[in-house]
Amino acid sequence: MSLSLDGIQLAKLFGGVEPRKEVHSLAQTKLWRIGKELGFYSIMEYGVPDLTKEGRRSYIDVVWKSRNGIEFAFEIRRKIHDLDLVTTLKDTNKLQNLLAQKKFVVNVSEITGKAYFCEISDELTNPVSEPVLQARIKSSFKNTDSEFT
Repeated sequence: MSLSLDGIQLAKLFGGVEPRKEVHSLAQTKLWRIGKELGFYSIMEYGVPDLTKEGRRSYIDVVWKSRNGIEFAFEIRRKIHDLDLVTTLKDTNKLQNLLAQKKFVVNVSEITGKAYFCEISDELTNPVSEPVLQARIKSSFKNTDSEFT
């Protein structure tokens, strides 16, 4: 199984979560359920080798697997403003060692519960300066604001 979902399609599937303090875990559960409903082996807290310290593991929030391997990987961030920006390289570094068809940093609004799916390509997971990363991600999602209001 292989789906060609992009950030806008995923946001439509996601719909939103009840905005409250636990918005991160609610978003994680919702993504896990969506993966299951689509027929994936959906896994929460998927362990990968940590890039910064040997022997330590990092955990990706939600992973959708098929027989072909990891199809989608999601790293979730709670946010109030600037949902379309990935604000730290930590988000992309966690995904860097993971072989996946598509990788997303998911920014979830604490105010509305809506999610913004920022796709991280293999090109973008290479070390780049933070402003360049933000600019590249932002420019790839122009004219999509109406999808998330």
